[in-house]
Amino acid sequence: MLFRLPKNGQEIIPDQKYPIECDPKNLASTDGVTIALFSQELNNGSYSEYVFKEEENIRKMQQNFWKIAKENRKTPPQFFISVLLIPNWGKKGNSYDNLEYKELKNTFFARLREEFKGIVATIQDFYVDSNLSPDEKAYMYGLPGSGSNLDIIKIRALLNNQNARHLQIDSNTKIHDFKELYRKTFGAPDEEQQDSITASCYAFYYHYVSGNNKVIYSAGKENGIVSYLKSSYLTWCKENKDNLSEKEFRKNSIYDGPFINTLLALDLVKKVPMTRTVRDFKSNELITIGRVCYPANLLKPQYRITSDIISAVNMTWSNTGAPSINMDGEFKSLPGVLIGDAYCDLACFANVIKKFTGDLSQHDLSIVDSSSQTRKQLLKISNIDVEEQLIVKFYLNVCRENPLLTKELAMIITDNEEGNALTEKLFGCSLQKLHETPMYPLFYSF
Repeated sequence: MLFRLPKNGQEIIPDQKYPIECDPKNLASTDGVTIALFSQELNNGSYSEYVFKEEENIRKMQQNFWKIAKENRKTPPQFFISVLLIPNWGKKGNSYDNLEYKELKNTFFARLREEFKGIVATIQDFYVDSNLSPDEKAYMYGLPGSGSNLDIIKIRALLNNQNARHLQIDSNTKIHDFKELYRKTFGAPDEEQQDSITASCYAFYYHYVSGNNKVIYSAGKENGIVSYLKSSYLTWCKENKDNLSEKEFRKNSIYDGPFINTLLALDLVKKVPMTRTVRDFKSNELITIGRVCYPANLLKPQYRITSDIISAVNMTWSNTGAPSINMDGEFKSLPGVLIGDAYCDLACFANVIKKFTGDLSQHDLSIVDSSSQTRKQLLKISNIDVEEQLIVKFYLNVCRENPLLTKELAMIITDNEEGNALTEKLFGCSLQKLHETPMYPLFYSF
């Protein structure tokens, strides 16, 4: 039997059974959660398969949000999984309308719907179902980069739900407290409803904290983040639909363009010129390059949900993750640990370590009389207890399960005043002692 639930977060009748198995099209709530996914057409005529690994993450996310909505006697948000199969642009004459591509897409979506049937959600063919404008389709033509394509899915989901409470979230977001995240978003009273994003430390060679689009909550109010994003994004697509330089594979133009412009307009980030020393891949020599960074304005209340999410959100396994170790091989397979509601891996550990000990000097440039205020501001909007628990639990787990890797793991902690203070507090020893005796925390009381 299917049920129609009350509209717009109204209370469920106390003695009414909550239909956890109900069909999503029968949910009357306008609250929504969209998860963006993509796959790519391959040279062998098949498609990349990593998208299917996200089924468990999405299912748990949907079940947690619905469970909490039930506990609060509220209508649960509808879940949408918006998926794009990116054409192989190396194939001559390929396009979203190519017959061979369409046949592959039909096969892909049939498998996706079968493997995701345990999730109560609407699966959308993004290119067909999202009301894309001609300019958006023109910009997407020949666009190979996964980053920009994924960002387009995210932005369009927000635009299509501009007047609703809507959460745009990456499938592998590490949420350690679903109840608190729900309370600050869908569960907040009308007078407390507020757009929200998160702040995170990512690549180690960027010495600042960024505002990111991994998690965006729109409260559905006028003059909010979506209204600014709509104007910036649609203008960008119109002006760059034929600009090949903004479609380069390694370029993340949608984030760097319309999304950053939106954050600037809302004073959520600052614009700071900087330089960075890198190794030229041709000459192998160190060179200095200039660029502009956009540190997050951490005093803004829109960053309030940062405390409910572990720092590593959608971290990719690359040498930018933690330069002191090789993130491949044995390190990539290190077992994670459960912290609250989140299963946290090495990427989480490395990024939390950077939050406590990493170089944030470029962010300090955006703060007048900073005196290292960046870290204080970041920790103030974070859940320090949870993240310290992650550091200890993950490190001790590696000591027990993979003791030969502890020495390299300890090298992730920055050798500075903050690094020493952290190890003294959590492990009862100096950082030098930890480097010399990496198993110390396991065998000695602290």
